[in-house]
Amino acid sequence: MEILLDKPLSMPEKIQLFNTRFHQFSREEALSIIVKWLSPYSEATKPGKRPVIPFGTENQYLANNLEKLKIIKRSEPDKHGIRLFNVGKTKI
Repeated sequence: MEILLDKPLSMPEKIQLFNTRFHQFSREEALSIIVKWLSPYSEATKPGKRPVIPFGTENQYLANNLEKLKIIKRSEPDKHGIRLFNVGKTKI
């Protein structure tokens, strides 16, 4: 996990590394990694947000992996990329 947080990797490198190791992370560990990424990726951790990430194989794997970790509910193609649907805001 430290390599994803501490090393100066490009965003595509971070995503690829996360995708190869996501099964080793708990939901909380994955959230602590993604929250430090640049927008729109970090937006996937915020309740009620629906960020769009660029099209690409690694980003599609990322969306699938975030679903498996229950960080997002689902993803679907959008005209601008891959839209991530995360959990809604908690009602009071």
